[in-house]
Amino acid sequence: MKRHPEGTELDNNVPLARPIFDSLRVLPIYFYIEKNPESSHFMKRIIFLLFTAIITSLIGCTDAPLAHGVSSPSIAVDNQGGIYVLYQVYHSVRYEYYLQKLDSDGSKLWGEKGILVTSRSGSGTSKGQRIFANEYNLITICANNISSISLEGEILWSKTFNDIWQVDYAVGDSAGGVIYITNDLNIKRINAEGDIVWNMPVSPRTYDSVGLKITSDGFGGAVLAIIGKNILEIQRLDTNGGYPWGQEPIQIDSANQEANAYIIADGAGGAFVTLAERDPDDTKLHRDLVSILRLAKNGEKLWQKNLSQGLVNFEFIVSDNNGNAFLFWSFSSNLYAQKIAPDGELLWPEARGFELDGSVYHGAANGNNGVIIGWNLLDQQGRVLRGQIMDEDGVLTIPQDEGIMISNDNRVHSSDLPVSTFKILPDWDGGALFAWGSSEVLYSIEHSSVQRLNSKGEIMWGDSGIQLDDWN
Repeated sequence: MKRHPEGTELDNNVPLARPIFDSLRVLPIYFYIEKNPESSHFMKRIIFLLFTAIITSLIGCTDAPLAHGVSSPSIAVDNQGGIYVLYQVYHSVRYEYYLQKLDSDGSKLWGEKGILVTSRSGSGTSKGQRIFANEYNLITICANNISSISLEGEILWSKTFNDIWQVDYAVGDSAGGVIYITNDLNIKRINAEGDIVWNMPVSPRTYDSVGLKITSDGFGGAVLAIIGKNILEIQRLDTNGGYPWGQEPIQIDSANQEANAYIIADGAGGAFVTLAERDPDDTKLHRDLVSILRLAKNGEKLWQKNLSQGLVNFEFIVSDNNGNAFLFWSFSSNLYAQKIAPDGELLWPEARGFELDGSVYHGAANGNNGVIIGWNLLDQQGRVLRGQIMDEDGVLTIPQDEGIMISNDNRVHSSDLPVSTFKILPDWDGGALFAWGSSEVLYSIEHSSVQRLNSKGEIMWGDSGIQLDDWN
């Protein structure tokens, strides 16, 4: 048995019949939709995500590669406006990781392929990749490999760390290194020279099975959420490996201690923590309660606000230049947003609502106190990716209600798993970069692409974006 990143237990020897049997459980949902058409959008979303998970599980049980088996690309921008994309290709039983640099027009600056960072043998699902940029260098994480690359494209060092749990459980340290969570629930910092600076336990306690979330604290350290059954705790480690909030994590009170948590830095050494938890008084509709709280630099809880109660899905949270937080959740075919001031005041009397009809949403601050929103949409055109800009007053600025098509590919991978979902990153000019994987096959990713959306809501790199592996 091994720990799953979201805190469940997975058996490596699941029989092939198991996912087939699980797929039969979807059938009652279809009958429910026929009798309750008003719930069709929400239930269709559940069916789509469940079907994707079942198919992925089925292929994983057969130990067959997922087509090319790659994950969605990772993007970064340096302080000089350089754009970097880390992507994978799959050949037979080998993964290759390439790093490409693009200029503002989307031209490839490091050759047709980019720089080959590392490769590894294997089959089945990809372990993903991440890239972090700063004024000193680029740091890449490719499965169990960490590499440092100069801004001119020279590989400075490349090392293997077999204790990396998941590439999404890592943040840059603001000094050319990286901080990541190990598979034995430690947190480790690697400096710009590739040396281990410290390796500290997440908590003095032991956990049978937990999920973790990690974000940079903005000062070279990290803030973590420790999530499990009857467990919801927040911990912070500074750049020196110390515990500014004490070695014991801060316990967060919730309605039933079965909450999921999402964290972002508040820009002042503290953090915003969003809770999505099951309503303990609801035994039939399985409603969620969405709330947000803020922890100060010293770990003190400053305030907590309830935002929504109902059949909702938490989507994402971002912060702007003034320390405000934007919280997004969805219900039926609508996406909702609320703006919260640093002191906890709800700045909009009523949450903003947008009818976008998406299945998976992500967002990023645009640097102008607004938010770039992206979402997957399943329609008659196929699996598409759309974008929209919301200003600081909660008004959508792209005239079309449905936003703008980021790519006319119509084969965008629609998973909400971190390793395969699309990515959004501010371009520091009021717009954003989108990166995604696509394939003819629903449950896999074969190709990697990137697109730029400017501050006016216009796509900059053609109708389809730039395919990074068009040489493959």
